[in-house]
Amino acid sequence: MPSFQAQAVAQALQLVFVLAGGALLLRALALPDVRRRWFQTNRLAHWHVSPAEVGLLVVLIFLFGLTGQLTLYSSFAGSLKGHPDEKALLVLLTGAGFHGIALLGWPVWHHLRGMLRGDFDSSDVPAPGDASKPRRAAFPVAVGTLLCALPAILALQWGWLALLRWFGQPVEPQEIIAIFANIQSPWIMAGLVVMACVVAPINEELLFRHGLYRFGRQRFGRAIALAASSLLFGVSHANLAGVVPLAVLGAALALAYEKSGDVRVPILAHALFNLNTVCLLMLGVTA
Repeated sequence: MPSFQAQAVAQALQLVFVLAGGALLLRALALPDVRRRWFQTNRLAHWHVSPAEVGLLVVLIFLFGLTGQLTLYSSFAGSLKGHPDEKALLVLLTGAGFHGIALLGWPVWHHLRGMLRGDFDSSDVPAPGDASKPRRAAFPVAVGTLLCALPAILALQWGWLALLRWFGQPVEPQEIIAIFANIQSPWIMAGLVVMACVVAPINEELLFRHGLYRFGRQRFGRAIALAASSLLFGVSHANLAGVVPLAVLGAALALAYEKSGDVRVPILAHALFNLNTVCLLMLGVTA
């Protein structure tokens, strides 16, 4: 059982993160130069893909992911009956199976696309202007992105949950949040941390930001691409209480990707967000 002191330190750190993020966000909104860098910079390379090719990519990612998930579940679910950490192991197996195997959709897509086009060169053309400017290191931009997003995420999460309760809707956490409090094995805990903070962010950012947002941004413009990809990101987690805060996170990650032109930025920011959540859960601190 985590100590009261550890929980108090964790909550104090969250307050520091939110205050720091609020200060950064106000600075970005108040100063024209900073606002331009954050909200008007587009370093995304032009992507030579058709809507049909993007559709094929999405189908392949989900096909591989669901196949991996079902394969691992059917192979091991029976042998886990009665295990003290049965639910945690099932979440680990199905999550790793989906996110890990789904990544195979990318090389298969590149190969099929090359076969259909007769051209395996999928190099992107840099966007004019901003794309030619030097990039900043990925990690500081990722940290800044997460800090700026936290105040908006927490505020909208509070408002969204209050709205759901007002309409009598059940407000339940994602399954993995409930499971974390009862894990007994440190190895299973470590596996879940790797899955949540490494494998899942890579797969989700490649799909929602590197794939869907980048395509939508150049074809439909920022507003539609931002709304569609962020909402799909929130809905994909299949938890009503998390739709709005996760959509806000998705929008922040998309803007960071556009600003940096580097997919490592949203991957790192997403990983840090999940790591922060996991640490709070391990300490028994919940929203």
